[in-house]
Formats: sequence, C-alpha cells, structure tokens
Amino acid sequence: MPVTGSIVSLRLTRNTAHFEDVDYPHAQALDKSTMMALSSLKWIWEYHSVLIEGTTGVGKTYIACALAYKACL
Repeated sequence: MPVTGSIVSLRLTRNTAHFEDVDYPHAQALDKSTMMALSSLKWIWEYHSVLIEGTTGVGKTYIACALAYKACL
C-alpha cells in the first residue's frame, strides 16, 4: 500500500500533526529531547510501547497522531 494510502487508512483525527509543530515553551510538561527520541521511532523496532497520559487539553491526541503519521512515512 502506498504511504499516502496508509496515512488515509489510519483515520487520524489530526492528520496534519507533526513533531516539528509542537510549541515546547507553551507545553511545559513536554521534554523536547524525549519527544525527539520518540519521533526517531526506535521504540517500535525494539518492540516497546508508548503510554501518553495527561489532563484534558494537553495534546495527547496530537502527539499520538504525530507518532502514527511519522510511523507511516
């Protein structure tokens, strides 16, 4: 399946989510180095999981969509 088909089949709520667009100074609880490590997708090849938790409105869905989008590229 082509990459664009993979991304469309995910049905992401935020299909334009990218790690480069995260406003780290605004999102105080996010550590940029941790987010960049996650965006390398090394955790997938090592068969690890990622748990995203936080209160309402902190960007959990955005981060999950950014991970899914990056994994399809």
